[in-house]
Amino acid sequence: MLNIFELEVMKIHFTKNEYRLLIDMLYVANWVMHSHDMGSERSHIAHYNLYQKLMSHYREMDANDIIEQAANDGAYCETEDYEIELIEKFLEPYSEETFWEELVDRLATRDLSNTIGFKRYQEMDVEEQAEAMTDVVNRYEKEFEEHGLDRIKIMDEDVVLSTS
Repeated sequence: MLNIFELEVMKIHFTKNEYRLLIDMLYVANWVMHSHDMGSERSHIAHYNLYQKLMSHYREMDANDIIEQAANDGAYCETEDYEIELIEKFLEPYSEETFWEELVDRLATRDLSNTIGFKRYQEMDVEEQAEAMTDVVNRYEKEFEEHGLDRIKIMDEDVVLSTS
């Protein structure tokens, strides 16, 4: 059955610079959606197809320096240099910041939960949790800003694993 909404069309005009910015954003979005697929089938095929459709206009947008078409299957992809540029400009800083934020948040959550009890922690609303974790978060942020992971140790009954 034909969906009437699939027939509706929107026409948008992009400058060459706007097209490049759009491709930047689509690359980052595509990375977020697929970076952890680990070889599985594309789970977001409609998004991939739209990305391919937009990239297919690279010649008319003078974007030959950032997009190329694969000889084997005709798929459009970023050039190697462009992909490295995007990784360095957007993905590495994002990953770095996310790592530290997640580490601090998870350690603070663990500590608070251990201190007040898991049941009490779950009963708190988000604002109460955030307020209760402020001191712990600040302590971890200071530690990691000053020492990185240098003083992190994993202790077990028989083994002490250390980064130092």
